[in-house]
Amino acid sequence: MRNIFIFLVGILISFQSIGQTTIYLNEYRVPIQPNPTSPASFFMIKTGNELSELILTFTTDTVTVLQKRVDKNEQGIATKKIDTEYTNDGALTTRTTKDLLTSTTTIETYFTDGILKSKKVTKSGTLIEEQYYDQDGQVLPKPTLTMPLPKGDMQGWFEYLNKNMKMPNEVKYSGLNETVYVKFEIDTEGAIKNIQVYNPEEVHPSISKEAVRLLLKYPHRWKPGTSNGENAVMDMILPLRFKYGN
Repeated sequence: MRNIFIFLVGILISFQSIGQTTIYLNEYRVPIQPNPTSPASFFMIKTGNELSELILTFTTDTVTVLQKRVDKNEQGIATKKIDTEYTNDGALTTRTTKDLLTSTTTIETYFTDGILKSKKVTKSGTLIEEQYYDQDGQVLPKPTLTMPLPKGDMQGWFEYLNKNMKMPNEVKYSGLNETVYVKFEIDTEGAIKNIQVYNPEEVHPSISKEAVRLLLKYPHRWKPGTSNGENAVMDMILPLRFKYGN
């Protein structure tokens, strides 16, 4: 714990010029005002300066679970985004680096001991590199993957959203158009697990809450994803777009 605290202080010292904001989050990473009946499960710190913005999300035991960094040029235009994800125990799982100048995205996944598991590079949406490794660092053959699908495929998913999505009253008449990204797991039986709001810092809290409600209410199991023909647990990140008039 002491090492984590020192790491946190060291990061924040270099980002003090603009100030710092702390936001408390529930178990789904929806912003809340914590109280005895609704305690926080996570908290998020936003800080930065003219050239970088940093958003850190921690468990209430100060274990880092997500770090988002945006680098900017002297004109204040974002040039690079780096999202680093960890388990609730602090083990590195995924790092996504987006070079906005070259439209290149690199996604790296890791074993629980921090050893690189896979690397995928795309440029303007076109795959240019894909590698998989074992825990000894040896290159593995590319697995045959199929992604999870909801009942009725994506058309069924959109129909469910259109029928059940509600613009929260707090923003219903504001004219806001907001997109919340939800991250969740589809297990080997097709059940939705571990729902998280991935960008709570960007959207109204009531929209984050409604996005979680939609996932919790979904009445069907998904068709599980597969790896080399076997059902496999897979992460999904999907946008839910809230528009004025929903």
